[in-house]
Parts: sequence; C-alpha cells; structure tokens
Amino acid sequence: MLPQSERAQTESSKNIEVCGKAVRVRNALSGKVGSSWEMEDGHTMKGITRYNAAMSTQIQWLSTADAAKYLGITSRTLYRFIDEGLIAGYRFGRVIRLKQTDVDTFIESSRIEPGTLDHLYPEVVGDSRA
Repeated sequence: MLPQSERAQTESSKNIEVCGKAVRVRNALSGKVGSSWEMEDGHTMKGITRYNAAMSTQIQWLSTADAAKYLGITSRTLYRFIDEGLIAGYRFGRVIRLKQTDVDTFIESSRIEPGTLDHLYPEVVGDSRA
C-alpha cells in the first residue's frame, strides 16, 4: 500500500459515458504494467480503456418453456422459429436458452403494419340473398 501522498499522485479519476449515463471511474495504478479501473459500483476493469456497456447489464436468460409461454406459442413453434433463424437461441450443453432482449426484439419485429390484412376480410361484391 502506497503512502497517502504517493497514492494521490498515482490515482486519477475521470468520467466516461455508459448507456448515456456519466460513470465515474478511478484509475488505480500499481507497480504492475497496465492499469485497473475501479467503477463506482465496485466492478474493476483491468487493462482496458473503454468500458463496454454490455458488460454493465446482466443478461436475462429464458428457458424455451418460459419463452414459449411469454410469446403465447407452443414449444414446437418456438423450436421452428429458432431453426428458421427468426429468433436467436443459444445451446449450453443440452439446454437451449433465449435472451429476453432477443425475445422482445422478435416481438417488435412481428408487429403488423396497418393495411396488410385486407386478404383476411375480402369485400363482398354482390350479396345473393337480397
């Protein structure tokens, strides 16, 4: 541990932007080559200068059963969507998981544009009952 006066000289702080928010980091140089950055939330980054925003958020994983239930479809339909590349699936050993963000993106991409369902309710030209 360095004396307080030397420690003050080897530490510097700066703000970086992560997901649109200013985050304060402190560079704590030691006798080693490189540096480590200590985040306000206690995380430490070593040997990097840019903070990856993806590292700051924890991935929410869904099982195929949970994802199918969330989407309101069967597991079989979900497996078909994964196989056709409509939604990303990740295999961990024998288990398949989906990211919550991928499922939400799939939902948004499945939005129906107005005026595209005309074929489901054709206009009746002549009614023979009259």
